[in-house]
Amino acid sequence: MLDQLGLAEQLAQQCFACRQTVNYDRNGKEVPGRGWSFMEEMKDTKWDFALVLRQKYQEDIFRQALRRHGIQLDAPYTLTSFELIDAVALGGFRILATIEHRDTKAKSVVKCRYLVGADGGKSFVRRAMKIPFDGSSTEDKWVRIDGVVETDMPKPRSYAAIESPTHGNVLWADPNEVLGLVMKEAATFSSGLGIYYEPDTCLTFSQSSGLSSIQAGQRAPDVPLQKPATFEATRLQTETPNHATFYIVVFAGEVAQTKPSLTAFTKAISGAKWLFDSKLPVQWLSVLAGPGGPSTFETLEGMPFGRVFYDEDHSAHNRYDIDLKKGTVFVFRPDGWVGTLVEMDESAVGKLKKYFSRFLVGLESLHKAKL
Repeated sequence: MLDQLGLAEQLAQQCFACRQTVNYDRNGKEVPGRGWSFMEEMKDTKWDFALVLRQKYQEDIFRQALRRHGIQLDAPYTLTSFELIDAVALGGFRILATIEHRDTKAKSVVKCRYLVGADGGKSFVRRAMKIPFDGSSTEDKWVRIDGVVETDMPKPRSYAAIESPTHGNVLWADPNEVLGLVMKEAATFSSGLGIYYEPDTCLTFSQSSGLSSIQAGQRAPDVPLQKPATFEATRLQTETPNHATFYIVVFAGEVAQTKPSLTAFTKAISGAKWLFDSKLPVQWLSVLAGPGGPSTFETLEGMPFGRVFYDEDHSAHNRYDIDLKKGTVFVFRPDGWVGTLVEMDESAVGKLKKYFSRFLVGLESLHKAKL
């Protein structure tokens, strides 16, 4: 997510990139497979390590990025109350939020369109709106200490878990070894790489089956690609940044074998002018299986869809489990998750229209289509 937002590289400039983990039991013996070992199994991303950086330095980077977009973050403030103005239509400035400065206790009233309750597990917004809390709470206390530590512990530059029979890292003390397995099983969720969205009626739904092992609602795996002409290496995630844009990604397979279906797809899509309207938040990418040639126009015997990249060793098609003789068309949501996927043939235009018409209006008129 941070990579697609253009923030990961800045964080990497200051971070400690930790790729190894270690766990010591109560006797000081190294025990594999416990503690943070799941971090060594992160896949489908270039960022396959723990990016360790103090929170205040991360926040500095985030604030700088916000300022570049004309957004000023004021802190520390606490939301103390808010009021909805029923007379104002939805989407208007219908919320009056009262905030209080933590240090000066000065109060201010802010008029806003939306109120986002991203204020943690004890969310004031959730409680004020009487939204139920799904899950469990605990009275356990967590302590985090930042400091420079002098130690003779083996592997001191690893992400370490130290067990104790009486205190400290009790999650992985002997009576609770099962939690190590639980953490491992939850690794893809904990890292965010395996978060899966169930089908819905708007942004995520299936229209075809048997096209790929990657389904609607899953994160689009990051795969290596090759640029045309220069043959420079790049990555799919680099070429699909989160700029509030949907990406139609055509995995064209081996063009020599997919030519009939690609031609049918091209002919059908050419009639859907709205899909290429520059006013819409939609961009195209084409991924051709095999090494790059001198001209994508010659390879395709026509103009490509959007920007073209080569899958030199077929690793991208293989990771998505796409038949090189058929190809597949994906729609990536702005956040990098798969919205839908369809066949690369004449039926695609209808299915793409069905998908985008869920949240874009005025598709029949290029000048009226909008979110």
